[in-house]
Amino acid sequence: MSSEPKKSLSPKEARRVAIGFVLLTGLFAFVLYPYFRPAPARFAVANIPDFELELISGGSPGDRVRRIDLTDKPLILDFWASWCAPCRGQTHSLIQAYPKLAERATVLGIATGEPLEAAKKYALESATPYSNAYDDDGLLARTLSVSTLPTLLIVDPTGRILAATTKQLSAEEIVGLLDTALESAEN
Repeated sequence: MSSEPKKSLSPKEARRVAIGFVLLTGLFAFVLYPYFRPAPARFAVANIPDFELELISGGSPGDRVRRIDLTDKPLILDFWASWCAPCRGQTHSLIQAYPKLAERATVLGIATGEPLEAAKKYALESATPYSNAYDDDGLLARTLSVSTLPTLLIVDPTGRILAATTKQLSAEEIVGLLDTALESAEN
């Protein structure tokens, strides 16, 4: 029985393998891992500041929406971008949940981090039953420290943030988050 000696990698090949391993590990750590274990949402403020944003759906051309005009019931703010796959999933979930949400809360999508035309196109294509606004220069998102998309906030009529998540939710989870937020606000 003859045994052939095992061939080892040359230093050049070993270096390539190590670099590939480091790149794959980095890809997972910085790109994919946040989708599996998003960090809890942390915001720079406890209350939503007054804002005025251009409506890109759910209004006439040139219409604007102000937070101060949305104080009759709780507000669900969904920060999204058309290039964000989890945002598209969340839009679908909000559309499904809307019949259960509409009587108890106002839903407002907020496009951020992309050109106006791309946001308008997606808002038109998605045909949401709720309005969508455009965070022109990302000022509202930056003020709130929204750094992950999608970000969903539940805000009471005074502007206080009751709940927040940076995780894509199902329709049932969105309704549950609203229920929990409103229950905790009452206590």
